[in-house]
Amino acid sequence: MTKDSPTKELTKNNESRYSVINLSGHYFGIEINKVVEIIPLPRYTKIPNLDACILGVFNLRGQIYSILDMRVLFDLESNDISDKNYVVLLKDDNISFGIYVDKVMDVLDIDETKIQVPNRKSSANFIHFLNGLYDDKKLGAIHLLEVREIIGSKEISQYRF
Repeated sequence: MTKDSPTKELTKNNESRYSVINLSGHYFGIEINKVVEIIPLPRYTKIPNLDACILGVFNLRGQIYSILDMRVLFDLESNDISDKNYVVLLKDDNISFGIYVDKVMDVLDIDETKIQVPNRKSSANFIHFLNGLYDDKKLGAIHLLEVREIIGSKEISQYRF
């Protein structure tokens, strides 16, 4: 994690803004400048012979997006997929995709000086997808995701987005 990264949206006093999501009871933060839009789970089409972490694809305003199920990628407990859930559309460089989430919690201003190196509070299954860990007074541990690591994972990088 670089503290002076020009891509981070910094607020006052070295704070960065993160959208906080819930996946199988775990809280994850995504840098707000990577979030394009949050939408209710759309109708999507499953595509055969793809990794299980790719739910399928959907059309939004003429643009085709893949939906990733991070619960599969992170080896978390899976609940039934429901139309009460959401997709968070992300963009990093020229790659756009959606991630299926159980809930969208909030947008938090996180003091970068309080971001910790991921530790035993982070599962070994997803620790390499993180750029830090933040302890929030209300939510507890928030695992801060590194979008480029998700895109670069062996399960996902083999497909073109």
